[in-house]
Amino acid sequence: MNDSTFQEFCRFFTSFGSIIDVSLIAPSSNLIILQPVSFLNRLDKLFYYSSDDPIVTSHGFVSKATAEAIFNEKDENAFIFMSFLESLRMATKILPGQVSINQQGYYIPNICNRLPLLQCSPTSLHLVHDMNISLSHFKVSFTANFLESYPKAQLDVSQTPHINVTRFCSQSDGLLFELVYLGDIIEFRFSDLDKELLYDVCEHIIIKCHEIMNESDVLYNFAIMCEKPECSCKLQMERHALPFEKDKCKECECFVAMSSKDKDRIEVFNCILKEYKIDKNKILNGDSFSSEDASIVSERLTELSAEGAKAVYSDFMGTASDKDWKDWKVFMQMILTWEAVNKDAKRQFLSKLRSIDLANKSDADKIQQIADSQIKGYYRDKSGKNN
Repeated sequence: MNDSTFQEFCRFFTSFGSIIDVSLIAPSSNLIILQPVSFLNRLDKLFYYSSDDPIVTSHGFVSKATAEAIFNEKDENAFIFMSFLESLRMATKILPGQVSINQQGYYIPNICNRLPLLQCSPTSLHLVHDMNISLSHFKVSFTANFLESYPKAQLDVSQTPHINVTRFCSQSDGLLFELVYLGDIIEFRFSDLDKELLYDVCEHIIIKCHEIMNESDVLYNFAIMCEKPECSCKLQMERHALPFEKDKCKECECFVAMSSKDKDRIEVFNCILKEYKIDKNKILNGDSFSSEDASIVSERLTELSAEGAKAVYSDFMGTASDKDWKDWKVFMQMILTWEAVNKDAKRQFLSKLRSIDLANKSDADKIQQIADSQIKGYYRDKSGKNN
């Protein structure tokens, strides 16, 4: 049997679950799982690990010895399970010098069982993107790439974090930053580093984010939160795309509680992102609808009452004719028509949608929820007004 025939054989039997040819997922892998059900049942022992070992359940760090104990296998066989997870980007190998407890093992964030952190930090660096990519995929890829490129850093397992928080430290400088995964927002929270160290660490972070995001078709941008008081620290809120000058926004300019450290952070963010710019074809700028956004908004608008849906349609289309308000295609056509004649279609659409006065409170709440859910690429203009 030649290589081509063998590959066809593996592809065919993988297609209905008799085997798993991992190379079909990760071309560099040479694993072929011959008994998938048995293999996956064994793998479940890892994800339902019942030990009270906080290093595993709180930090997602599985040492080599722990892996052997979980799978009741010696070195090479336990390695196969971990290699499978690495191929799926659910795990990454950690060398002894790359973790604060100085052990060899694997970082697997999905086995953590702590509650998530759901609060943003005002002057953190936000990586905002237009698709809710896998938690494990980004955290694993970033951890592997960052630790490799910044040898002074270590995975910090000294404190119990939330399931969506990964801590990075160094032996000489303590905590460097926390990566907080919030779905379509990924936040980098920095400790009180001196400006030179902050620049060095942040530069590596931004470079690695560029590399990871450029592997996909996902649009993205870097941003900081606007200091608009009623929005402070909420997940869905207005942000300023970086680079950004604080005095360009009235809300931020009037905000006096910002410390010198906060100002230094923003200055560093600006400086680095002026040098390491996002490719113009990859920028998430809030100006236009992605197909996913348009589909979501269209579907959500069908949840309005008939009166509310008619009012929204009439406001955008200038006609009050009756339609099937439960048909998402009606609203998709409305969005496409709007986008065809408006340069900053999404910005203006969200602004107009928010301004529609609906008598039904349930409808009004749904409109607000729709607008909030689309705010990930929605920034404030230089005057501090919504676009």
